[in-house]
Amino acid sequence: MSPSAEKKEQPFPVIDGHVDLLYLLLERFKARPFETISSGPLSPAAIEQGNLRALTCALYCPDSFNGPAKALPFLEYLISETESLLGALPPIDTSRELDTCLSGSRRPGRLLLLENADALADLEDFSRLRTWGIRAVGLTHAGPNRLACGNSVAEPQGLTDEGKRIVRELSRHPVAFDVAHLSSAGFYQLIEMTDRPLISSHTGLRAFCDTPRNLANEQVRLLIERDGIVGLSVAPEMLKPSGEAAFEDFLNQLDWLVQRYGAEGVALGSDFGGFYGINRGMEDCSCFAAVGEALLARGYGFESVSKIMSGNWARLYRPLLDS
Repeated sequence: MSPSAEKKEQPFPVIDGHVDLLYLLLERFKARPFETISSGPLSPAAIEQGNLRALTCALYCPDSFNGPAKALPFLEYLISETESLLGALPPIDTSRELDTCLSGSRRPGRLLLLENADALADLEDFSRLRTWGIRAVGLTHAGPNRLACGNSVAEPQGLTDEGKRIVRELSRHPVAFDVAHLSSAGFYQLIEMTDRPLISSHTGLRAFCDTPRNLANEQVRLLIERDGIVGLSVAPEMLKPSGEAAFEDFLNQLDWLVQRYGAEGVALGSDFGGFYGINRGMEDCSCFAAVGEALLARGYGFESVSKIMSGNWARLYRPLLDS
């Protein structure tokens, strides 16, 4: 057997750029530790079958907790719950640890992403972000907060003065900015304000499903020109206007991205655990093995598939981990 054929028989190591595992455990499994669950989209068995080696776990702060005296205590609560519920997924603190996860010589690990940064308006010491393990920050969730408007606001404004202050402060720290829930007005302001890495951790494409939640073509172009990452979600409501999607819908949109922008800025950002619909053929993260196989079947080279499955996220996170 040739070395190239042997390579293709091995499942690709996967980094998922956005999962709502903590939310899943708190809301659907009554705060049970990760290692005790046996069902759902992110069970230990599904993670093993999909060869998921690193999970970027969202610290999801609902808009209902925005504001003084609520937002920061809730974020601190999530950090505490992360330690107690996700202990079986050890934190990834260095690029070496990330690489050992990808090689399979270390058990799968976790990165952390803050989804809705309203709490940072009350944070005095931003070095706590590194202590907590937060490597990416999304300024908003769906609605407005003290920093900006989310992309579900009907007539969104851009960044507030407080939001601009937080962007300047975060730009001095080793974090990426996640624009997945940021309104278009805030998006264009943000890319002018910072030279930090930019990502959309979990998104769909307006070219296929025209909703403000998804990225417009110009936004995709700007992100990739900035060496950013577009993490394509499997959530059916982000893939098709009908809210009903299947494996081929996801694969076709992944292919569309690569054909227009190249493989270097395209990755996986499933949003597993954060939505309630069902993508047929992508019911859980075990599907990632089939994604790699399908891309090879469409004529993608091994190197391009490796970038999409894990390499692009690894490239982005390595310098953030070691800074």
